[in-house]
Amino acid sequence: MKMRISLRMRGSLRQSLFLGLFCFSMVSHAGSRDEDPPSLAATSAATRSTAEALSAAIGSSFLGGGTVFRMQIGHTDDPAVMSGEKLRGMAASEPSPWSIWATPVYTRVDNRIAPLLSEGSVKLLLAGIEYSRNERFIVGLSVTGDKAAITSIERPQVGVESRSQVTGNGYTLGPYFVAVLSPSWMFDLSSGVGENKLESVASSGTRSEPKDERSFIAAGLTHMRPLTSRVIFTGKFGLSYSEDEISAFSVRSLNGSVSSNAGSLTKLTQSRLGGQFSYQAGALTPFVGAYVVANDFVVTTSSALKPKEYKTTAQGVLGLNFSQGPVYGAVVYQAERDRGQVRVYAGIRY
Repeated sequence: MKMRISLRMRGSLRQSLFLGLFCFSMVSHAGSRDEDPPSLAATSAATRSTAEALSAAIGSSFLGGGTVFRMQIGHTDDPAVMSGEKLRGMAASEPSPWSIWATPVYTRVDNRIAPLLSEGSVKLLLAGIEYSRNERFIVGLSVTGDKAAITSIERPQVGVESRSQVTGNGYTLGPYFVAVLSPSWMFDLSSGVGENKLESVASSGTRSEPKDERSFIAAGLTHMRPLTSRVIFTGKFGLSYSEDEISAFSVRSLNGSVSSNAGSLTKLTQSRLGGQFSYQAGALTPFVGAYVVANDFVVTTSSALKPKEYKTTAQGVLGLNFSQGPVYGAVVYQAERDRGQVRVYAGIRY
């Protein structure tokens, strides 16, 4: 189980990679114009998916869960090395404080918040290198690559609808810090910057290639309490701030005419409070949780059609972690008002 945080922050905040102090779930959005707001859907989905996956990954060393492949640099199972009969470089069998980790993630998204709906998938590959000297703290650097394939649905009113196919390729790079405050409390802080290059093709035939610049800062607090020998309660609180900025871009129509779009800026401040119960049953660990989410969402765009976020909403989480030998994985379903998401982690340890 873990507690994590993620956000995005761009524009003037892009330079402050290590700025920090806000929270656990993050989200972001971007803007477009009246004829081409579809890029908003892909940007939002990629940013949210990246943030939540990173949030779950960077604390896994302390809270477990089996969804991340982690390898200690210099680690070996060779008994001769472990006994000191053979040397590992110049360090003999002394464990290294450095580790590397990676995990693939598949996310299925379904956003039904009008007037800008979206459905599709985001594929992620997260990796990082981290340092931990005494197992009470971790300092690391993460990199995430994401590939989105989203159908954006513009529904300005009932019975009126247009669709666009949006694809995107992006990355996020940033530092993180995790500290064990006591046997039952953990704090984590993360920040990141990145880009997402999009291509949008509307049903009308118009095309555009916007670029989103994302950034975030996030922090969270996790409390774990065993209730029985198998049941554990994990409470989580987080605050997050993120920004997505889409630069000015061109929109090309079927007849070859070109129009310009001034771009957009979206900002999301989010808080999340709740917890989950897990049952440890050998290789399988099912869990269920509930949270309250509060959003402060601001969009600056020339488009008449803007994405929305509810100011407050309840969120439910249901999932299953699996770990057996070299094989690990997890399936997580997350639902809130007019929005659903399925995340699948899978891999093999080496």
